[in-house]
Amino acid sequence: WRLLGPSCLAGVAVILVSMPLTAKVAQMMGRLQKAVMKARDERVDVNNEVLGAMKVIKLQAWEQSFQERIHQLREKKVRPIF
Repeated sequence: WRLLGPSCLAGVAVILVSMPLTAKVAQMMGRLQKAVMKARDERVDVNNEVLGAMKVIKLQAWEQSFQERIHQLREKKVRPIF
């Protein structure tokens, strides 16, 4: 207290004010992360389906439809980030 004086109270006040703000930002980032992970899981599932059934997809000429589906899921994953 002798060395810093009343200026240390300003620092403590900033810390106390920033704590609730930090908590809100952390909650928001948590929700965003959950949305991104859900979209990523959907995309990975479709990719695994495509890789597992590659012969059938090639034989039936379904490449374009699966490519569009994967692209839509990629956009769905990236949308919450931006």
